[in-house]
Amino acid sequence: MSGGIRARAQAGSAGGALGAAIVGALLASAAPAGIPPEVPVPSAVRLLVGGERPEAAGAIYAFLREAAPPAWAGPGYDALKDRVLMRLAAMPDPFPGMATELAAVVGDREADPIGRVYAAQYLVPVYERFAAAPGWRDSPEAAAVRATLYEAAADPDPRLQGTALLHLADAVESRAGFDRARIAGLALERLADEDAPALVRSAALHVGAALGLADALPAARAQAARMQPVHVRLAAIHALGILGDADDTAPLRQWLDHPRHREVHAAVAAALRRIEARLAILETKEQEI
Repeated sequence: MSGGIRARAQAGSAGGALGAAIVGALLASAAPAGIPPEVPVPSAVRLLVGGERPEAAGAIYAFLREAAPPAWAGPGYDALKDRVLMRLAAMPDPFPGMATELAAVVGDREADPIGRVYAAQYLVPVYERFAAAPGWRDSPEAAAVRATLYEAAADPDPRLQGTALLHLADAVESRAGFDRARIAGLALERLADEDAPALVRSAALHVGAALGLADALPAARAQAARMQPVHVRLAAIHALGILGDADDTAPLRQWLDHPRHREVHAAVAAALRRIEARLAILETKEQEI
């Protein structure tokens, strides 16, 4: 760590526990992220050090919307956004209105695309924290946040679509007011779209498996039989393990005998174990009857 960065980190330590934790984590990651040590720390990070929570919050939301300046060529600026949100999502006392503000970033099509994706990634856990407060889940604010995530799952940016779909599937399990049928419908729509980007198809397959959607099985079978893209095939094979039946064991064994990728081989083996275990349970129940 350069002298300038170390000095700024020490200044952060003097500014309060939250600022020290955030600045320490961010600056420690500067070298591996390829961040030039001579580039100033973004204002969002500097303001966090000062302990002025409302001012820091506003700077953070602005920071998420901003594209990386020319001096921050490479992934470093995006890495900072991820780490800022990671720390904020773990704060003991979230900033007031944080869920609504993050939803506003997600819904802002003029904002930095990567900032929108990161905001969507952390929006569900932040929402769930607010939803733990009595009555908040039924408030207009909560309804607006949910609506933003549903809209993000249909956004033109496939990165945002995929991120929103995956985290909506997680949100269903939290029983925090999300509409399971609507999320299932969003995933099935993406699976029915032959022109959907690979990232979106992969996310939709994960949602289908997570929600146990039998209607996702035909798409899982079709995608699992394709060789590329590998990450879509892996998602499809995983879905087969959750949703598949005896008809799927033969093709899975065939792929197991002729693996082209180590990851595919492992996924096929796991899917076969799940299906065979499920079939054994069904057979035992039939015998008991």
